[in-house]
Amino acid sequence: PTELGLLTNLGTLFLYGNRLTGRIPTELGLLSNLGYLLLDDNKLNGPIPTELGLLTNLVTLDLNINKLNGTIPPELGFLSNNLEYLLLEYNDLTGSMPAQVCNMLTSEGQLVHLTADCKEEVQCDEECCTLCYY
Repeated sequence: PTELGLLTNLGTLFLYGNRLTGRIPTELGLLSNLGYLLLDDNKLNGPIPTELGLLTNLVTLDLNINKLNGTIPPELGFLSNNLEYLLLEYNDLTGSMPAQVCNMLTSEGQLVHLTADCKEEVQCDEECCTLCYY
């Protein structure tokens, strides 16, 4: 629900494996203190909200095993200061992995684990994605 955006002091949101449906609320981008956002293993659909790029305190963003579609937003590259885990596999995403996201694996960021579906739908070379699913 959109009311989650009102929980501005929330540090951790674990909602994995709950069979949630619908889109990821853009209001989650208001949770500036959020360090861990785990929405994996649900039935969430629609695009990844660009507003998630505002969550600059995130250490883990886990969106795998959903029905998310569209392209991976370059705004996720704004998470470079603290983000260590970005998990996007087992979705219906398309396009190329944005350079802003790949740059987080270099000295510009803390990212150590980037997973995606590296089939024809998502182009992510092995220098960018640390683990590819086919």
